[in-house]
Amino acid sequence: MQKKPKKILMISYHSPPYLSARSIQIAKCIKYLNNAGYQVDVISVGKPRFLEKGLIDKELEKYCTSVNLNIDRVVDKTPKYVSKVFSGLIGLPYLFWYREALKLALKKVRSGAYDIILTCALPFEPHLVGLG
Repeated sequence: MQKKPKKILMISYHSPPYLSARSIQIAKCIKYLNNAGYQVDVISVGKPRFLEKGLIDKELEKYCTSVNLNIDRVVDKTPKYVSKVFSGLIGLPYLFWYREALKLALKKVRSGAYDIILTCALPFEPHLVGLG
């Protein structure tokens, strides 16, 4: 009898296939967890605001497809001026993303499908979502 794989809900602002150091780190972590027998679902941002067009890593994109990685993307609706104010005052530049990601995370966790919640930073908002 095969054991059912443990499920992990990973919450990270950065994720593959967007090309950034954090996205690559997340992809490697997911690859390691998949090889260890875990099934990983990700909550991430729709398109990170710091990226210009064309910064998608085709290899990361292929990998995500090959392992059937489920990435639920939440749109970051934080206006730029609000992001600057919140970043300067309280260090949370993506507060509007946090709110939407929290709603989605609560819905997923309440389904009872996940054994582990894993949050990744920077920025710090994913940790707040994980606490929710």
